[in-house]
Amino acid sequence: MARRSCLWDPPLQGCDRQHGVDLSRPAGEPYMGELLASMRLRPRRLARAGEKSVDSCPLPIAWIVGSLRKPRPQITLLESLHPRYWGAWLLLGFMWLLGHLPHAAQQRVGRWLGKLGYAVGGSRRKMANANIRACFPERSPEEQDALVRDTFIANSIGMVECTRSWFGDMTRYRRDLRIDGLELLQAGLDRGKGVLLYGGHFSILDFALPLVDAIHPVAYMYRPNRNKLLDRVIENRRAPYRHDAFSKRELHALIAYLQAGNLAWYAFDQDLGAKHSVFAPFFGVQTATLKTLGWLTRESGATPLFLSQWRDDHDGHYRLRFREIPDEFPSDDDVQNATILNAMMEEEIRRDPAQYLWLHRRFKTRPPGEASIY
Repeated sequence: MARRSCLWDPPLQGCDRQHGVDLSRPAGEPYMGELLASMRLRPRRLARAGEKSVDSCPLPIAWIVGSLRKPRPQITLLESLHPRYWGAWLLLGFMWLLGHLPHAAQQRVGRWLGKLGYAVGGSRRKMANANIRACFPERSPEEQDALVRDTFIANSIGMVECTRSWFGDMTRYRRDLRIDGLELLQAGLDRGKGVLLYGGHFSILDFALPLVDAIHPVAYMYRPNRNKLLDRVIENRRAPYRHDAFSKRELHALIAYLQAGNLAWYAFDQDLGAKHSVFAPFFGVQTATLKTLGWLTRESGATPLFLSQWRDDHDGHYRLRFREIPDEFPSDDDVQNATILNAMMEEEIRRDPAQYLWLHRRFKTRPPGEASIY
């Protein structure tokens, strides 16, 4: 009889001792493996030590993807010992410790760090204040300030949670995942032309990568870290939960990857300047939004879906929500494409505004003649 996996099936005796968590479930509630089996989706099996990964792309597509890739900056062990990286090593050591804390302790540390960040203030607090004033003008100053505080707390918890996805054990969270709209993902993958998930920077962004991977192998768009040591370590720690990763200069490789029938995730809510953007409303504010969004879908032929990810503070579970994007997307009108996706992003954020990353300059680029929000 084949040995059942602790990750998807009811745990073998001793499995809970191995992972140090309670792997029980409410009576009658299906395990993730049973749910995915009913949807004809197979959870990804993580490769054992010594195994080679097998690229799911047909050989010509795999060659095209490889030929379109840009070399990533590398750092040797000797170079990483230079004094300029000592601070990064200390930070990585601290994150490693956080990644091995019990769940409840991580939540407490995250809350404490969030309250500290809010109290210290600085540029991030000013950014969050400006963003929330612009997006929630109907709220009183006291309500806006409370949302800023809650944003610091929610995003600090998210930062602590991401250390578990890098250095800890994700078994419990991958198995107890809650999913809305899984049938939409299945239908898109069944088309055989790939699925492109559009989403945003919610507080559990990095923590959510292993959760999406629990459903189906996934690639994502990323921005390399300026610190080569942090970039290499973080990408290496993400590796067990990603199928591939593409930078903004590898869009043609991403298209080839999607055309092979794969799944990719694109958090598009970043301001990359007027050259690469069009202005479209977001919470009533004209916002620089990437003009490549519709083009990616048209060129790849992939099924577009919207993905949001949440921490449910009521029951302690994590949730992924897949949504259909209106049929008007994609069109030849970049402003219309951006407007549709921004509206969906706004709807998801309003579910729990504190879990969005208001701590960056989302409205940095302004239309000609308009004053800076910051």
